[in-house]
Amino acid sequence: MPEFLHDDWRICALTRVFTYGIQGVTTKMLPTIETWTEHIVCPQCATEQDAVVENHNDEPWARYIFTCTHCGYLIMESKWSEQ
Repeated sequence: MPEFLHDDWRICALTRVFTYGIQGVTTKMLPTIETWTEHIVCPQCATEQDAVVENHNDEPWARYIFTCTHCGYLIMESKWSEQ
């Protein structure tokens, strides 16, 4: 299966395009991403840096994940500490 068909919303949108034409696709069907920046501290090397948080409207919670630019440590939500 082609990679662009892996997400359910894309399959649904393509099905509606083929069935109803482009008028059948609404903007509510397409995902939107809200982003904001938080100032965090890396638990590995204690470097302070700005991390971008992503909130996708088709997911129930935001993505708190960031790779430290100094040491490469993967900071997940459980280790997230804001400054």
